[in-house]
Amino acid sequence: PATGHSVRFGQDVYEVTVGKTSDIISASFTCGHHVELQVHIPDNLTLVSWNGSSVTVSGNEPGVATLSFEVDDEIRNRASCKVVVHAAEQMVLPSALTVIDEEAFTNLSVEEVVLSHKVESIGARAFADCKNLVLINLPDGIQIAEDAFDGCEQLTILCSDGSTGHAYATEHEMPYLILSSDDVNAK
Repeated sequence: PATGHSVRFGQDVYEVTVGKTSDIISASFTCGHHVELQVHIPDNLTLVSWNGSSVTVSGNEPGVATLSFEVDDEIRNRASCKVVVHAAEQMVLPSALTVIDEEAFTNLSVEEVVLSHKVESIGARAFADCKNLVLINLPDGIQIAEDAFDGCEQLTILCSDGSTGHAYATEHEMPYLILSSDDVNAK
């Protein structure tokens, strides 16, 4: 029996910044011939261009979006990828910083924090009650106090698979997105 056409993306994760356009996000087909697709754009992205098998988007709000393409046939197979929408203004901590003290950034209004791969630990309540904090990358091997992100209701952690950031997010039932270790630690 027919199983429909399969669609796949070139990457699992793409990146864009609020107010800027992405690189081209394109799909390929396992069957080797062209099929009609529908694109499904989440609220924090805006469609800039669409040519039937590739899309360019711009970011509206920081966070993680799921972009999907659906085959326009009777089976309607769907494939999706994640798009990290970076904040237009990020708080990039100095590369010399290795320790974030307790309560260092409590009640901060920033939307995204970028940590250097040299950061070794985050203290108690370091980012507590940062109501606007949407994204933070956690370098591999970082030590994180149990309550480091208390009250950060919108936060998604960017981490690598099997890292302490991944374990922290899982244990605290926080949204996270797995990136390659090189992407997380390159900051």
